[in-house]
Amino acid sequence: MSKDVYMNGGVVQRTLSREDVRGQGYRDNIGLVLWVSPREKIIVENELKRRVMHDREHIKKSGLGHSRYSVFDDSCSSNMADALELIGILAHDPRWLPFPVTPAELLAVLGKSNRLVKKNYYPKTR
Repeated sequence: MSKDVYMNGGVVQRTLSREDVRGQGYRDNIGLVLWVSPREKIIVENELKRRVMHDREHIKKSGLGHSRYSVFDDSCSSNMADALELIGILAHDPRWLPFPVTPAELLAVLGKSNRLVKKNYYPKTR
């Protein structure tokens, strides 16, 4: 979904239906801007789209409520970390197991990356 819908809410197309999402205005959010080449951006975008399509195909075969989501190896944070590591951006703490990757770990590791350009703060609105 778009950043605007994620932050403020709106209608999104799910695998088998449309859904009205509430948005994330009830909590503070942080967005990170990373320097990537145009080629790296395409690699990350394609990998994330591939993962979403893989999950959607699984849901279509198995039925609503049967996502491949797993807090250990198929979560929002782990998928983002895996995609960034495809282009050489470390996105998990190498001193520990590479899973599960939490949002806090992603923020901490990427916050120290030489690819970090900017942090955008989105304070809660509700």
